[in-house]
Amino acid sequence: AEAHVPNRVVKIANGEEIFNKRFKNIPYDGHVEEIMLNDGGFLKAVAYNSDIEVILTLNYSPCNICAMKLKKFYESYKRKITKFIIQFSFLY
Repeated sequence: AEAHVPNRVVKIANGEEIFNKRFKNIPYDGHVEEIMLNDGGFLKAVAYNSDIEVILTLNYSPCNICAMKLKKFYESYKRKITKFIIQFSFLY
């Protein structure tokens, strides 16, 4: 199977990137959304800043479970996140 390789970008209000990382689900066992949501650097970038923009670029749309986890993440940090974008090329 082809690796699901998204890019994650977190920017502050002035457009400065404070986090930009590419996650892969190979050799890991799991979905990249879960890997990202457990990444300390990503979580710190969101937790320690405000007025941020989160842009997730994916090869495929999130599965239902990951979509719910992303929604829960957004709801937990919605006071800090001014824009939360998920963009993808293909639907599952």
